[in-house]
Amino acid sequence: MVRSEFDHLLLEHAKSQGVQVFEGIEVQSLSFDGDRPRSATWASVAEKQETGEISFDFLVDASGRAGIMAMHYLKSRHYHSAFQNVALWGYWTGAKQLTNAPKGAIAVGSVQDGWIWGIPLHNGTMSVGLVTHKTTFKEKRQQSASLEQIYLEAIDACPLIKGLVESGELVSKISAEQDYSYLSDVLSGPGYFLGGMQRASSIRSFQPVSISRPLVGCWLRRVLRALCVEKSPRSKPAHFMRRATAIPTFAWL
Repeated sequence: MVRSEFDHLLLEHAKSQGVQVFEGIEVQSLSFDGDRPRSATWASVAEKQETGEISFDFLVDASGRAGIMAMHYLKSRHYHSAFQNVALWGYWTGAKQLTNAPKGAIAVGSVQDGWIWGIPLHNGTMSVGLVTHKTTFKEKRQQSASLEQIYLEAIDACPLIKGLVESGELVSKISAEQDYSYLSDVLSGPGYFLGGMQRASSIRSFQPVSISRPLVGCWLRRVLRALCVEKSPRSKPAHFMRRATAIPTFAWL
């Protein structure tokens, strides 16, 4: 499944079910009635700066790393101390796939300072990435090692991954990303729910995760229940007892 195509499919389905979708904009601020968010101010990201305001009865904040509610209003986010990794990755053509596994299987190999993935993609390329602790990465960078040098030396030290790519060609620049695993102490409150990557106990640790997981029915039911719960003080996770009966107007960021 190509992620961009999957996302587009979900978006178009939402439109077909009557959801009003705003594309090419970003939410800049929220307005509250007490502790309850009631409207959002938005602006276009195109050259022609258009602005506006949308009101709602309920808010689902799925703004991910931006964390509009958690970062700017609730101040409830803190980063997970157990996940402090850095990933370096690039894309290869002509790489082999595992011969002792189903077609498209992901290869995972160990190295002294971490592990390496090899993920065959739909277009015949392979994503190959190194995951190492940020302390190790920092030490090697201080030794004047480039991203590509760190990356290629790790592959050379991993017989499994080296065997897959040795007949291939690296066709991209090396990208780098640090873990952004974090927790939110508050999951819901009056008229709002934090969804997606903002959920309490949400982990982003460079692990291959199915995109189908967010679609599990119990997760959707939990969202609906949270939208209809009126509790004060703010709700902690996993304590929703009422059934969802009707959903008024709500905004999904």
